[in-house]
Amino acid sequence: MRAEAEPRSQQWRLAHQLRPCRIDTTGLCTTMLTVPHRQPVEPRQARLSSKQGKRAVATGKSKVMEKTAENPSGGYERQRHRITQTISKFTLPLMIDIYHRFDGDLIAAIVLGEIGVRNVGAWLSDDGNDASAIEDQGRYSDVLRPCNALSIAESTGIPRETVRRRVEALIARGWVYRDARGHLYVHPCVAPEFDDLSNTTQQRLRETAAQLDSLLSKPLEGHESTGT
Repeated sequence: MRAEAEPRSQQWRLAHQLRPCRIDTTGLCTTMLTVPHRQPVEPRQARLSSKQGKRAVATGKSKVMEKTAENPSGGYERQRHRITQTISKFTLPLMIDIYHRFDGDLIAAIVLGEIGVRNVGAWLSDDGNDASAIEDQGRYSDVLRPCNALSIAESTGIPRETVRRRVEALIARGWVYRDARGHLYVHPCVAPEFDDLSNTTQQRLRETAAQLDSLLSKPLEGHESTGT
């Protein structure tokens, strides 16, 4: 008898633990059973990570508030919507221009850019180096640092095979070439191809920087400088 009563007792407890929940969506009523709401028991490490994350967010917010209090004439939090709009007005036209120049293949643009940065980054970071040397293909071995598809894939997170296909397409286009050792270099012809874009971008970047500086420098209401 006890053996038979035990399953019934379990069924009774289960029936009382479950409660109906009715959800109405555009006139359609769906009835389902849901277990009473309980917070899932998380592993200790997960709880610690969650607490640490909340603490970090709270700390970050408090630091922003402290900086704003210290400098009432500025603050990202106060102007973040206008700042986002200003940045978007700069980045979107640039991305659209790049999209069309690469026939809609933004991955090819990333791959070409990464090859170029790896090639010339070290040389141009030294103000004492002659910048025009990067246009002399005969000095490439001395001036430029090589790279390959694997290093590009690792730095960008783009799959290696995808990078390899884009490299082949850029080589066919004449914008990248591969030496006998398999090292990749941006061809000197690329710079003139993008001179107009570079010039326009630097002008717009300076304008955007000035607009951002103006937004961050606007005084809070009640904190306007009165002058002397």
